[in-house]
This record gives sequence, structure tokens and C-alpha cells, in this order.
Amino acid sequence: MGELIQLKKNEEPVLEEPTDAFSCYLAETRKHPLLTKKEELNLAIKIEEHHQNIFYAICDYDRENQEHFGLVAIKGRIRKRYSVKKREEILEKGSGCLKENETYRVISNLEKLLDKTENSNEDREEIYNQMFKELYFSEDTLGQINRNLQNHDDNPEIKVNSYREVIRETATNLIPEMENNILFYENEMEKSKDESSRDYFKEKIDQNVKVKEYLQNQLQKEFKSREYFINSNLRLVISIAKRFMDRGPSLEELIPEGNLGLMKAVDSFDHTKNYKFSTYATWWVKQYVNRGIAHLGKCINIPVHVHEFNAQCYGAEVELMHILGKQPGVEELAKYMYHQTLSDKVKKSMSFEKLVNAIKKSKIVNQHEYSFDSEFKSKNEKDEFSGIGIPLDKTGIMVELARKTPGPEESYVQQELSESIRDVLATLTPREEKIIRKRFGIGEEKRYTLDEIKVDFGVTRERIRQLEAKALEKLRLPSRKKRLKQFW
Repeated sequence: MGELIQLKKNEEPVLEEPTDAFSCYLAETRKHPLLTKKEELNLAIKIEEHHQNIFYAICDYDRENQEHFGLVAIKGRIRKRYSVKKREEILEKGSGCLKENETYRVISNLEKLLDKTENSNEDREEIYNQMFKELYFSEDTLGQINRNLQNHDDNPEIKVNSYREVIRETATNLIPEMENNILFYENEMEKSKDESSRDYFKEKIDQNVKVKEYLQNQLQKEFKSREYFINSNLRLVISIAKRFMDRGPSLEELIPEGNLGLMKAVDSFDHTKNYKFSTYATWWVKQYVNRGIAHLGKCINIPVHVHEFNAQCYGAEVELMHILGKQPGVEELAKYMYHQTLSDKVKKSMSFEKLVNAIKKSKIVNQHEYSFDSEFKSKNEKDEFSGIGIPLDKTGIMVELARKTPGPEESYVQQELSESIRDVLATLTPREEKIIRKRFGIGEEKRYTLDEIKVDFGVTRERIRQLEAKALEKLRLPSRKKRLKQFW
């Protein structure tokens, strides 16, 4: 018996291996250690060094082979970031038609300076370094990518790359060019009978082989460093994506979108600004997750800028409802947004009348709005759900759907929904439940304002608002939302 007990103590616990692909992915992400701030800094510096080495090799190749890629190819890829009309203007008038601080003009001016310098390695490296810093740390990189997300989201053929991607892609395209050069020089060397010519072609072959192998080596090292950086932050994407699980798309659908944002964050992270990478990457991941929701959450894709405007309208509507204590009208909402939320730039391009029309259109496509075939009860017909107008949270679980006149097949579902809502509200304290019922008109004749509710409780309006916010936070917990999610 003692031997059996000892044997059981020594046995290793048998862990079940994940079977489906998504579980395997989650298990794999846990294998990558999280990075400290110092490790992030060292890794970012290493990635920068690889980019710098690649860029210098491109510039040297351009200097030796003027008729091929190199610096000219980099400028060509930067031009693609502009509209067709602007590209034609640049080719016709030169970089002088651009603003002084625009990257393409800065690079062009440095290129002219490079042509004027003598064969001094120090001068040439200094110019290369200025060019590289302009590309690698350009603020325009962030702005251009963001504009691309907003303006070209529905055209998969349009892809505006960061300047760091421009450097990598130029180097990647140079490698086949060098391989062709090597074949060309080898053929010429075989044909040549002159010893000096053969030596010349041999030298050219060695140069191309050396640069090609160097670029391949640096690209591989840069890729591995960037991959390690990304893998170490995959859990950040998962944690952020979980916050958006109640917007429609599943976690499996949101994580790939968030990973794209993480890749963009790694590709535009500026380690010289001394902030933690996770803080910076969170913005990018959220941008791409929201972008994914806009596409995956509807049968008909709505442009991202429309989806963002809908979200802005909804947020302003909730804020204004708390201020007014009632559901705001379209014009009230427009006035609030015009004076409180819209930037001066938007105001210049959008009149108040246009804003009103935009809000009306937003209510048609907004995911929290009614269906076109909804049948609403009259004011005299009361039930557990009469008066529900604003969802308890951004998931839209308690929406106007509950007020639809049920058909034969819907009556049971509505009864189940009614019981589920009662059960969920019962998990709150009696005071919190009463406030939520009055605020959203659940089982009440109408929705009550904060001022009306404060009279019943004998406290201030602000205290009622705080209690309401606390109750809504409880209702957003997964354990409570799970009861209602099946009806959404």
C-alpha cells in the first residue's frame, strides 16, 4: 500500500493536449515570454540596426549601378503613397512641388547633396544616415497609414506601406535584380577572351554576390527579431480582443485583425520616445479590431469611417442622455456633437444641416437601431419591456427588439427573454435594480430622469448617476451577459 501511495506521488500529471486549431494557437502564445521594457528597447534597437544596414547596402548598390534600383527604387515606392495626380505632378515638376518637410522632398534634396559630395566615406555615410533617420522615424508614417485605413479601406488593391516596409521591399526586389546581374556577368565572362574583361566581370560577380548575401542575411535577421517582438505580444492582442467579443464577431475572428494591428505597431514603434511598447501597441490593435468589427459584424460591409461616425453618434447620445435625463432628439444631438465632439477641421467641411442629415442616416445603419420591419406596441400596451430605448451596454443586449409585437414563434422566446432579464436584474442590489428599471423603463410606464429618481431615494442626482454606472458595470460582466446573449 505504501509503495502504491509513493508511486502516485511520483506520477506526473497528464495534461490534455488541445485538439482544435484555435486552442492550439492560444496554447502556443503562452509559450512566448513577455518582454521587460529594457528587453523591448534592446530588441527595437536591434531591428533599427538591421534596417539601417539594409538601407546602406541599397544606397551603395545604387551608387555602383545607377541604371538599376537602389535609392531610385526607394523614391519610386515613396511616390506610390501619393495620388496618381500628385505623382504625375512630382514627375513633371520635381520634388519642389511638395512641402519642405515632406519625406520625398527631403530625400530628393539629400540625393542632390550626395551627387555633389566627393568620394568621402564620412560625408556619404552622414547623408545616408540623414536619409535613414528621415525614413525610419518619420512622423508621416503614422499619419499616412491612419489615412489609408480611413480612406482606402474598401479597396484591397490600395496598400500604403510604412517607410520601413519600403526599405524592406526595395531590398527584397533588389535580390532578383542582382541574381540576373550575376547570370549576365557570368555569360559575358564566358564569352570574353580578354583577360582584363574577364577580371572586370569576375569583380562585378563578386560584388553582386556579396551584396545579395548580405541583404539576405540582414533581411532574415530583421525578420526574426520582428517576429520575436510580435510573438511576445500576442497575449496583448488576445486580452484586447476579448473586450470586443460582444460586438458580433467571435474571438477567433477578432484576434487575426488585432494581430495585423500589432504588426503595424511593431513596424512604426519609435523606441527613442521612451514609452512602453504595450501602451503604444494598444491603440493600433484597437484600430484594427474595430476595423474588423465593421467588416465582420454586418452582412453588408459599411465603410470604416461610417462605422466610426456611428460609434461617435452613439457615444454622444449616451452622454447627452445623462446630461438631459431623457432621450435626445436628432437636432439636440447634432448641436451637442457640433459644439462638443467635432474638431474644427470637420466643422469647416460639414455644416450643421449636413450633420443633422448624417445623424439621421447613421440611425438607419446603426446596429442598435430598429429593423425596417419592426412592429411597435402602442403607448397603451405595457409589458416588462415597454420603454426600453437605450441598451444597457454597447452590446445592445437590451434593445428595442424586446418591444416588437411577438408572432406565434416569438412568444416563447420573448417570455424566456423576460424571465432572463428578471433573473439578471435580481443579481443586483434592490436599490440598483430599482434604479435600472426606472432609468430604462423595464416594467415601468416610462423611463425616468435622474432628477425624478433622486426624489424617490432622497439623494443627489450625481449619486443616482454613480449608482446607475455601477449597476451597468455589473451587468456587463460575462456571467450576467451570458444569460442574455442567446437572445441577441
